[in-house]
Amino acid sequence: MRFIIFIVIILMGSQSAYADIRENTVIITGTTQKALTDCLSESLRSHGYYLGNKTHIPGVADEYPAFSYQRNKITGIFWITPSPFESDEKTVGIYPVNEESIKSLLETLLYCKTELSSQNTMISHH
Repeated sequence: MRFIIFIVIILMGSQSAYADIRENTVIITGTTQKALTDCLSESLRSHGYYLGNKTHIPGVADEYPAFSYQRNKITGIFWITPSPFESDEKTVGIYPVNEESIKSLLETLLYCKTELSSQNTMISHH
């Protein structure tokens, strides 16, 4: 019986982790990785954070730590994965974040999705 309870707890925990990842992820199309990281960096700066150097994980993603200016500690990590199907599509997300920074990091993620999508729309209409 203990084993079954343990399995149920693990499954419930993994569903919760999956839901957290899904909520902290967006798809951005029509932009370069440089434009995306520039947007993340600029937006983070306005919230009191800065974007660290890229760590490339071959075949998986590029990760960029977000640091707090006040504490000079990592408060979260932005990851960017290019789509295997669409050359200009990128999945962007954040993890692990502390409670203090989650709001600012999510706002940065959503701001860049909106900002870069609107720039792409303006470019395609000209």
